[in-house]
Amino acid sequence: MSLDAKPVGRRTFTFDPSSIRLQTDARLVIVQGKGDFAGLGGEWIWQHSSSSRENMKGASGLLAVVLRDELARRFPYVYGPRSSSEASEATVLLTPTLLVSPDLDGDSRLEFEVVHMLTKAVRKFNFKTSVGREKLGYEGIVRFDVEAADLAVKAASSPEVLEFLVSATQAIRD
Repeated sequence: MSLDAKPVGRRTFTFDPSSIRLQTDARLVIVQGKGDFAGLGGEWIWQHSSSSRENMKGASGLLAVVLRDELARRFPYVYGPRSSSEASEATVLLTPTLLVSPDLDGDSRLEFEVVHMLTKAVRKFNFKTSVGREKLGYEGIVRFDVEAADLAVKAASSPEVLEFLVSATQAIRD
């Protein structure tokens, strides 16, 4: 570095490879997965069960949006959430499914299916989180939106998921 044309010091820097956007024409399409709100068991006796289920459906939608935004940092063409019938242009199809339980002791899960459309290779990844669950005295609350966002970030930053996505998109270059 210089100041008024006089050298004043050196500054070195490196690039983190995980933050470099890949050069590829591959299209990653996120299909809106279905939420399984009974699959993890637990007591579904809620004072406002219908509103709780609506919150969980909203969290499932948020999961797909956060996943899209996180993957868009690394890949140039990430679309979704869409229905499976709208995903015809996909090179890689990603389907997140949120599984939640009303039990404060149970974790929420993400079942994340990734399909490379050209080779029909399918990989399934699973993630868990307890983020968003709080005990307040004898009662507790579950913040499904917080859990969904945490699961999306875990999936998008998982080395296994990124490795599979990079290998699936490398064949398609500009």
